[in-house]
Amino acid sequence: MRELLSILLFFSGSLRNSNNFIGSTQRIMHIKLFEAINSIEKFPFSGAKMVRAAGSFAKIISKDGIKAVLKLTSGWQLKVSNKVLASLGLVSNLSFIFINLKKAGLSRARGVRPTVRGVIKNPCDHPHGGGEGKGSPPVAQVSP
Repeated sequence: MRELLSILLFFSGSLRNSNNFIGSTQRIMHIKLFEAINSIEKFPFSGAKMVRAAGSFAKIISKDGIKAVLKLTSGWQLKVSNKVLASLGLVSNLSFIFINLKKAGLSRARGVRPTVRGVIKNPCDHPHGGGEGKGSPPVAQVSP
């Protein structure tokens, strides 16, 4: 058991000494190609502005002396300076999209106001309003 623990400590120490462990922040010029990064600055000393949402990351596609090309999860490719800071790894909390708020009050606490569908309103209040039942008449659907 002690041997296993000492081996684990040895490898974790060597990873920490190389400054390439997940969560460390470095300039893009020091990060390997095709490495997943997050919390990227737009330009040097501006603070992390890009790739900060849950589960998001970017990859470094190419680098030259001045600029680096990043590919985002959306498919966009951005050119940024080699001197901007970025964190290694992807942003955690991947299960954020599965959160069920359970009641309207929790949504209101987050600052989201209620929305009323136009189909529910009266014809004098909205172009989609009025009619008998849920889907009548289907032809009357127009943009407001």
